Amino acid sequence: MIGSSVDAAMATNSTFLSALSPVSSPLSPVSRVRRLGGDLALAIALAGWSVVLEAGRLGLWPRTGLDWVVSGDSEAKIGWEMAAAVEVLALLARHRLPVLAYFAAVLAAGCHLGDLLIRISPIDLAAPVTLYTAALKASLRHGPLALLGTGLLGATTAAVIWERVLPAWWSLSPSENVTMWVMNLAVPVAALVPAWLAARTRRHELLLLRERADHLERERDQRAALAAAAERARINRELHDAIGHNLSVIVIQTQAAAGVLDQDPDLARESLAHVVSVGQDCLADVRNLFRTGTGTDTGTGTDPASLVPPAGLAQLPDLIERVRQAGLPTDLNAGPRLPRLPHLVDLAAYRIIQEALTNAMKHGGNGATASITLDCHDDALHVGITDTGAGHCAGAEQGPGIPACGNGLRGIRERATALGGTAEAGPLPTGGFHVHATLPLEPRP
Repeated sequence: MIGSSVDAAMATNSTFLSALSPVSSPLSPVSRVRRLGGDLALAIALAGWSVVLEAGRLGLWPRTGLDWVVSGDSEAKIGWEMAAAVEVLALLARHRLPVLAYFAAVLAAGCHLGDLLIRISPIDLAAPVTLYTAALKASLRHGPLALLGTGLLGATTAAVIWERVLPAWWSLSPSENVTMWVMNLAVPVAALVPAWLAARTRRHELLLLRERADHLERERDQRAALAAAAERARINRELHDAIGHNLSVIVIQTQAAAGVLDQDPDLARESLAHVVSVGQDCLADVRNLFRTGTGTDTGTGTDPASLVPPAGLAQLPDLIERVRQAGLPTDLNAGPRLPRLPHLVDLAAYRIIQEALTNAMKHGGNGATASITLDCHDDALHVGITDTGAGHCAGAEQGPGIPACGNGLRGIRERATALGGTAEAGPLPTGGFHVHATLPLEPRP
């Protein structure tokens, strides 16, 4: 479940981006039809509103309004209707051809602005709507600003040119002419600047969301890499403990069998049989380790005879028996009432004891003995392993209380600290070696 919260946040960000950005992802055919239907409804509503409004303002509605719409050949009416048709088409094409639709809508709205008889109408809202769409789709950083400047210049120029084309302009007084110039400049600014600001704000929001999504993706990858490294370290530690101990027993038993092969073949065969048993146990541990590590369902398609219970203190008597057969007398002193241990604590305690006994067999020498103590108090399991051997580790410490004498003792310390506990090891003043670990019953990984 590593990184599940990050994945959920990334999914939420993806949903936001899809909702806010018109180009965030390819649309399905149903979504395209639905979007086109919305644009068509908007265009029809604005065009109808404009026709009713202008016909009513000119006193042509309702009795002669329809006649004015469908008939008549005045330059003002024909020009207004052509510009309105261009704006309707621009609204329908604003998602597929955003820049072209915007420029067409701006020029058409400019023509309406320069018409001294009918002037601007609701259909001219196509200009700011198409600007908003084109600004959101612009790929360049300053693209929206360029679209705004071009639109202002185009609308004003179209208005001025259209005023000179229509005869009504020639009857304007000087004061009315000045008013027209002011309107030609002010109206495009009032219509297009708010749309540009809205698109700029939305682009900034989308940029922040994308940056957050990228950050969460990098964090997820880092978590996955750390989890993979931790899993590799765990498998290496388990392999070291499982294989290292069993190989030590195998080597010792094989050496013993070779030493008595000529004098006592029966004893040699007994030692070799023990070697076979230990080897089988080692293979079972490795299979169980990789089955657990890969998440394989051991209850499906698996021979029940091959199933091995996970390592834990329940297997401690078998471990002690193998160590005794390898030549290291070992006794166990357990507390009167050991509680049911969490799996991680149970596994760590077993592996710590296994590693300590392996070191005792390797370095203890002839005549060494070992003693194991298990006790629970202060909400922790206390594990102690003491041997009477002559060999011990020396040198600089790997950590608090852990001498530098190989990977085994370092693994003991890592197991304890991973659960929020402590571990210490070292030679005893009277000879021998001891390992002590404190494992909280509620591990804190």
